[in-house]
Amino acid sequence: RLPADTIVHYHGGFPFHSASIFGPLARTGWPIFMTHHDYHASCYAVGQYHWLRAEICPLVGGSPECRAENCSPAGPRWKKLVVPMHDLAFHRTGFLARSFHVFVGEGTRDFLLPRIPGRGSAVLANPVDAVDEGPRPPVDDSAPFLYAGRLTPEKAPELVAAAARAAGAGLRVAGEGESADAVRAAHPEAVLLGRIDAATMRRELRYARALVMGSIWMEGY
Repeated sequence: RLPADTIVHYHGGFPFHSASIFGPLARTGWPIFMTHHDYHASCYAVGQYHWLRAEICPLVGGSPECRAENCSPAGPRWKKLVVPMHDLAFHRTGFLARSFHVFVGEGTRDFLLPRIPGRGSAVLANPVDAVDEGPRPPVDDSAPFLYAGRLTPEKAPELVAAAARAAGAGLRVAGEGESADAVRAAHPEAVLLGRIDAATMRRELRYARALVMGSIWMEGY
């Protein structure tokens, strides 16, 4: 039996685990802290993103329009399964209403708070290791741009590659994923580094002309 001063931290992951945990946790009376790194609290498809159309979804999660829309590559059967699970897990159990919500960015907070109940909120940015390596050396326009992240369609790294090539600029790409070939096609001279460690990432950032993102979905920060 856990002590009465237990604190619950829910880091996300639904619908990729059972909905059965939420009711018992909501009934304990323990304080619940829920961190939001995406939009799964209001969006059944997690990203407030229409995966089949490759665009941000304008629908309100749980609305009749949302329930009728096939937005997942898993198909309409998956949505018919996950919608009642989502309602049960977050709403009927009172889990969301009993949670203190912690967001990694103001954008996520401003979008989600009008859509979910709760007992308060705060913004707490993702922590990063800060290493003092001294002043950054001069970087001119001949330095390459840097892309860092998953190489997946919603991140659109090929857009970054195409823009860099159109500008006659070099590009270094840190990350892995299914869009690697699209990046190579868009910018054959781009250097794909694969997955790199933190020290290598700091070095890449230090000497890059700029860090560039191409996301076509709403990031969680």
